Amino acid sequence: MMPGSISGRQLAIEALHRRPSLKVLYTSGHEKNAMVQDGRLDRGVLLLTKRIAKVELAEMIRTALRG
Repeated sequence: MMPGSISGRQLAIEALHRRPSLKVLYTSGHEKNAMVQDGRLDRGVLLLTKRIAKVELAEMIRTALRG
């Protein structure tokens, strides 16, 4: 959970307004499909669900930096 009243998605949107070239990688304890269906996450965003393996984290960072 993010502290205060801002969500991770709101933080990412604000950060992207300030720096459009910023790469965003979300992490969550929720399943990706559930987050998309609930409207909390747009399709196509980079998301790692928790318990994150180092190999998986490294691959997602490479994907974010390429994209």
